[in-house]
Amino acid sequence: MNALFKSAKLPLNAPKLGTEKYLALMQLDKKVADGQIRLVLQKAIGKAVITAEYDKVKLLQTLEAIA
Repeated sequence: MNALFKSAKLPLNAPKLGTEKYLALMQLDKKVADGQIRLVLQKAIGKAVITAEYDKVKLLQTLEAIA
């Protein structure tokens, strides 16, 4: 996968913006409803759901890892 991204001159890592900045940007997304960040989560191949029911701690941990 990295080779494909490199050949297309796409970034391999997310920008280091910080967790708070990522959360602020996520609040601007069109999927936000009533102030709740909703995520598109893959349930199976070809089956995705838009939901606000996810582990908020894991979201923060993920953002901290990339931010």
